[in-house]
Amino acid sequence: MPKAKKPKKICILQNKKKGREALDINLKNDTQLDDVIEKYENIAITGHVRPDGDCLGSCLGIKNYINNKFPSKKVTVYLEEIMDRLNFLPGVEEIDHDFNKKAGRKHDLIIVLDASSFDRLGDSEAIFEATESRFSIDHHATNTHFVDNLVLEPESSSTCELVYTMLDPKYVDYNVAMCLYTGMITDSGVFKYSSTSKRTMIVAGELMDRNIPFQTIIDGAFYSKTYEQAKVCAYAIENVKFAFDGKCAYAIVDKNAMEKCGVTPKDMDGTIDELRLIIGVECALLIYQIDENDYKISLRAKDYMEVDKIAVEFGGGGHVRAAGASFDGNLEANLKKILELIGAQIR
Repeated sequence: MPKAKKPKKICILQNKKKGREALDINLKNDTQLDDVIEKYENIAITGHVRPDGDCLGSCLGIKNYINNKFPSKKVTVYLEEIMDRLNFLPGVEEIDHDFNKKAGRKHDLIIVLDASSFDRLGDSEAIFEATESRFSIDHHATNTHFVDNLVLEPESSSTCELVYTMLDPKYVDYNVAMCLYTGMITDSGVFKYSSTSKRTMIVAGELMDRNIPFQTIIDGAFYSKTYEQAKVCAYAIENVKFAFDGKCAYAIVDKNAMEKCGVTPKDMDGTIDELRLIIGVECALLIYQIDENDYKISLRAKDYMEVDKIAVEFGGGGHVRAAGASFDGNLEANLKKILELIGAQIR
């Protein structure tokens, strides 16, 4: 873990009440991003490993915003390789994916987005540790507060929604709106997940006012699949197993199956949702292989289960109805433990 530079910085927690009713329709957050970035000239932006739409959208959204309002500042986004279907976002070609060779690179400020814990930073941990001033924006209830200067709003549908409330709307142009809207629709399941609130829809409307092609964004970022991704989804469905009277659907996709389908771990996004949509299923579980003894867990719930609590047991986290984690070692033993944890909640 990184060493704290100053042990008593302010941790900003928004909306401590539980539930969507905690979200004020006021679109201006108490903490404005301008107040953070004005003091710094060389800024790094990063997010979590295997960046999804919300992580990528918030990172690029803030980069494009800074370019608009503070054009003299140097801004670099550090992220792992992204999903092909998100390549349409403005600024994606400027992302530095080769940052693992740049350990210790100096910046005045690092902004961490959509990452709930230090170990979720992956190779950007070195850049994080080399930067004195750190600021984070997140919406995961499982956030470990590893960044002292934190804006955390678990009730928000996405980090992108929260980011919008911290920006000067005069500088939210087409490029910024494209990025933030993409993050919102991917993390809210196109506004169908329980985290969607009245404010979510208002923010989405504000972004749509920038004349973004919202229908194209939804199809491209959420629904579209390559042929290979469709094949691996079909494999998962064909090999699905059920537990707890059909209330839990789970599938395991090993490296051999992924190779036959022509996919890599970054292509697995969306497969879990196919399991969740099966009628009668409350909890969906997908386990796919990253390396010989390295597996990724994805969990989704429909109505009442709190799958983030299960993910935490494996060092992961996420949202109440959508979470993930990883494990090393024996597949059968870990699967047994996961199913036991699911069984403790399912009814």
